[in-house]
Amino acid sequence: MSDVDRTALTNPFTHEALLYRDIDGYLAGSLSFIRAGIAAGGAVLVAAPRANLHRLADEIGGVRAGMCLVDMHDEGCHPGRVVPWLVQAFVDAHPARAARVVCEQMWPGRPPDEYPGCVQQEALLNAVFSGRDARILCPYDVANLEPHVIADAATTHPTVIDGSDRRVSEHYGDPHAVVEAFNLPLPDLGPPEVSMRFDAAAVSSVRRLVALHAAYAGMAPERATELHTAVNEVATNAVVHGGGAGTFAIYRGRDRLICEIRDAGRITDPLVGRIPAQRGARLGRGLLLVHRVCDLVQTHVNDTGTTTRLHMRLGRAAT
Repeated sequence: MSDVDRTALTNPFTHEALLYRDIDGYLAGSLSFIRAGIAAGGAVLVAAPRANLHRLADEIGGVRAGMCLVDMHDEGCHPGRVVPWLVQAFVDAHPARAARVVCEQMWPGRPPDEYPGCVQQEALLNAVFSGRDARILCPYDVANLEPHVIADAATTHPTVIDGSDRRVSEHYGDPHAVVEAFNLPLPDLGPPEVSMRFDAAAVSSVRRLVALHAAYAGMAPERATELHTAVNEVATNAVVHGGGAGTFAIYRGRDRLICEIRDAGRITDPLVGRIPAQRGARLGRGLLLVHRVCDLVQTHVNDTGTTTRLHMRLGRAAT
């Protein structure tokens, strides 16, 4: 027996992909998982797109003791929130109870620029929760999602459930390798609204540009403040950890501003900014907040450094 097989036998954590083709298949797989958790007196989190969430709540008969319902269109609109701010926060809040989580990150119509982050988060769940008493079930709509999405699910879930068939995934991959595979170059956005080089003395100029362009674009004041905070954090990290300088640019999208910071630093640990930082850690606390407040954070790391894009919608967060 291999070391991997021995670990699987003793690991209380399970992470399963539920492949469904219609609402009956969705309900059958999800409800049995949820009801087993309720019956065992465990803590149950159901995080699903709005329509599916309402249907599950109706079938269950409302929220039960120890159960939490979360609309993924709100809390999961940015994939970087899923592990630290949603799943881990829930599991950590119930340390004495076995946790069950339904986590439906991928739904038909989800913007493609969010997809790499979703796959990375699915992979990171395996690294973060290995050895913990938690079970996570991730539904995938086989009838309406692209085939590559279903194929990628097999690489991020050790177990796949397809109807009555529950099997070990032959394509399951090392979580860190999957994260690296989706460390993809970011798409070209065309010419920026404004760009500049900055160093420690010019970070204040970066902050002023953010405030000016957010106001000019009509961004809601609370959103502008959050973007200002996020940009300041990433730009400061570029100065402290990325060689003392970087470049900053602002792009205007149809419904958002996108702020891009490039620097010569390289974050080699994929968990930095995606899980709560360890006490005394120099890096990670601010990046965790960046993932919380932004609508999307895209990062690409290569041999020359790191590119980070912070997306903020002009109105309220995505719904």
